[in-house]
Amino acid sequence: MKEQEFEIREFKLQDEKSLIVQIAKFRQYLRSLKKIEKQLDFIEGKEELSFYITKKYPIFVAIQDNVCVGFAVCRIEDDIVWLESLFVDPDKRCKYVGSMLFHRAQQQAECFHQDSLYIYVHPNNELMIKFLATKSYDVLNLIEVRRKHQDENISTTLRVGEHTFKY
Repeated sequence: MKEQEFEIREFKLQDEKSLIVQIAKFRQYLRSLKKIEKQLDFIEGKEELSFYITKKYPIFVAIQDNVCVGFAVCRIEDDIVWLESLFVDPDKRCKYVGSMLFHRAQQQAECFHQDSLYIYVHPNNELMIKFLATKSYDVLNLIEVRRKHQDENISTTLRVGEHTFKY
């Protein structure tokens, strides 16, 4: 059976259930970068989607066989477009889905006469850092400094300039 093509489009209410699953998978993946193990939390996924909708964040979905297999969320502040989230189901990666979603987010920035998206990336998120490098994006100036979460396991260090941080 031939695999159906992906459709990249704006979120529709009919996408809600499968998008919630993808948001839950995304949050679980981000936690894993901090060595936090947690089951998929669909309530959290639903709350996050509700937040995006309430804030009127542009949400783009990758649809295959009427199911959301990836998403991109943009946040617009003072005509600056931030790529809030970009995630593709692990089973659908390496099929240009992420690139198509990223391109759609980039078009959003162009609507505001911007030639670049602004993006926060977790320093352990090697997949995203490599992906962004293919799009000619480089680290400019951001480091997050905070106390560790109660359930967070810090197992490495990170060096920024002359400073070493537990990470």
